[in-house]
Amino acid sequence: MPFPFDLADGEGDDGFAFLPVDDGLVDEEEDKRFAAIRQREALARRPWREEGSPVCGVRGLREATAGPAGAVSLPMASCGRVLFREADGAHGGDIISTGSKVWDSALVMVKYIDALVTSCTQVQGALPASPSSASASAAAAAAGPAAPHVLAGARVIELGAGLGLPGLAAARCGAAETVLTDVPARLELLTANAELNRGDESAVAGRECGPIAVRSLDWRALEEARRSLGAFDVVLCTDLLFSDQATPLLVDVIDALTDVGSLVLNCCEHRWPGAADFYELMVARGFHVAAVPPAQQHPEYQHGSIHLHRFVRAAKG
Repeated sequence: MPFPFDLADGEGDDGFAFLPVDDGLVDEEEDKRFAAIRQREALARRPWREEGSPVCGVRGLREATAGPAGAVSLPMASCGRVLFREADGAHGGDIISTGSKVWDSALVMVKYIDALVTSCTQVQGALPASPSSASASAAAAAAGPAAPHVLAGARVIELGAGLGLPGLAAARCGAAETVLTDVPARLELLTANAELNRGDESAVAGRECGPIAVRSLDWRALEEARRSLGAFDVVLCTDLLFSDQATPLLVDVIDALTDVGSLVLNCCEHRWPGAADFYELMVARGFHVAAVPPAQQHPEYQHGSIHLHRFVRAAKG
C-alpha cells in the first residue's frame, strides 16, 4: 500500500544509511553524503532550536537548561522535566557515536508524549489484557489520538534508545515499567540517564518516575527477547530506519515483543531511501498504521521532515 509522504519532503531527507556496527569507518562517498545532510540540517528552521543550530546535540535547544550534576533539563508540562546527559565528542555516522547525542526526532516524540498526557485531565488504567477488549483499544487508538491510559500503568520498551529520552518521558508520565534497550556500548550512558530521572525530586505530584530497566537487546535473538522480556503495551522507536539490513530485524523484534492491542510509536527523519519498507512490513505483520496529524502533535515540536506514526496491532499470526 502507498503511504502519504515523500521520502524527500523536507530538509535532511536525502538517502543515507548508517554502516553496520562492526564497521568503524564511513567510506569516502558515504562521508560526503553525511556531510551534505548535516549541512542542510544545520540550516533547517525548527522552532525549538536557535536559527542555524544543528539537529543533533543540545547546542541551540531553546528550552534546554542546566540540570543537576551537569545534566540537561528539558521541561515537560505533564511531569516537570526530563533529565539527560550526552556523551562527549561528535558523532561520526556510526551507530555507536550517533546514539550518544539527542536528535530532533527524539524531541518530537518526547513532546508528543507530553502532549498526550496533558491533553486529558484524568489518567486511566493500563491497557486491558483480554483479546476482545484489546481489540477495542486497538480500534480506538487507530481512529484517534492515543489516550493517556496507553502510557499510565503500561509496560513500555524503547528500542535503539540511545540517550533514552522518549522512554524516560514515558517513565515519568506514569508507565508501570519502562525498559530502555540498545547495543552494549550504549548501556552505560543509558543507565546514567535512568538514574538521573529516578532520583529527581522535581516531579509533578502524581507523576513520580516509575521503574526503569536498562537492557542490551540483540534484534536477531528473538526467542531470547520473548523469553526474557515478554510482550509490551507500548513500543517506542526514534530514528531507527537506517538500512536495508536493519529494517527487517526491527520489524521482527517489534513482532516478538507485541501482542494484539499493543501500540508502536515511530518517529524519524527519512535519511534512507528505503524507509517506506518499514511501513509495508508492519502492515504485513497485522498492524494498522496512521500518521499523527500536526494538530495532535505538540504545537511547537513538529516539522515537515520528521514523520510521526502510530501502529496498533490488530492481529498476530
